[in-house]
Amino acid sequence: MAMTGLTGKPWSAPGVVPEEVRFPRGMLGLEERQMLFYLTRVAYRGEGYVVDAGAYAGASAYCLAAGLARSPHSEARFARVHSYDLFRALDQYVADAITKDFKPIGIGGDYFDVFEFQTGHYRERIHAHPGDFLEHAPPDGPIEILFIDVAKTQTLNSHLVRNFLPRLIPGRSLIVQQDYYHAWHPFTQVTMEILRDHVEVLDPLIANQSRLYRLTSAPPPDLIAEIAEYAYPAEKLLATLDSAIERDAGLTRAMLEVTKLWQLVLLNRFDDSNNLIARLRARPDFDGKQLWCRQTEQIAENVSARLKKPQLAAS
Repeated sequence: MAMTGLTGKPWSAPGVVPEEVRFPRGMLGLEERQMLFYLTRVAYRGEGYVVDAGAYAGASAYCLAAGLARSPHSEARFARVHSYDLFRALDQYVADAITKDFKPIGIGGDYFDVFEFQTGHYRERIHAHPGDFLEHAPPDGPIEILFIDVAKTQTLNSHLVRNFLPRLIPGRSLIVQQDYYHAWHPFTQVTMEILRDHVEVLDPLIANQSRLYRLTSAPPPDLIAEIAEYAYPAEKLLATLDSAIERDAGLTRAMLEVTKLWQLVLLNRFDDSNNLIARLRARPDFDGKQLWCRQTEQIAENVSARLKKPQLAAS
């Protein structure tokens, strides 16, 4: 049975979510912040922990903790947010973002103090786990809400699948895939499509890029191990993405097609990539401004650059 109380974007109704969710700076959109608050304020039942896997500067942890503080189950044994992040600027993009919003920082710089400052109002409800996610275990207990923004590589995704997914509660646990509509992590969409018999989509698109699921049944251990190993041949990867595309429609279907486009590039299938680029550009809703349109153009530039490399080497 679907959680009908979580369909129809109830978090977007006026007055449901306090304005304070706008306070912490970060990379989450307003609806994502509202949704996270609503999940812990309204949907949470105190049956497991809340996991913030990919905390960045603390916006997600803040919103989750703010909702938890107002939950009827706020004093439950597991009513705590476990936040995981390296809290270091691994690339120039993050270094520039931290520098712009908080303090000067270079690549490799630590910004855990920023997280502590931004989440200070709810520090008693948040247990931070700084450092390499691959070296961290899940909290010692079930997980009721799992927010995923850490799976930026297939290795990180495998660690999460292997160690965190088995802690979810069938029929209860909620999963938020924050990067679902970023084309650069196709293992995310492949993972969720392979899990399709064990999850239901409650909201297909929470602006900016999130997708909300409920775990309906426990994936068998052999399926968890298979996904974590991620040794799928090319045709399996493409067929799985095609399956996800066929089961979607409209804007979200277009966004999934761009994910398949990037997977084709990763497989060095440039003829297929260019054919798909042409089909995407031919869509009547292709305006060059939406996220999926911008990503299509970024990938097209990448394909063009890759195809020029052999010519440069031969000249």
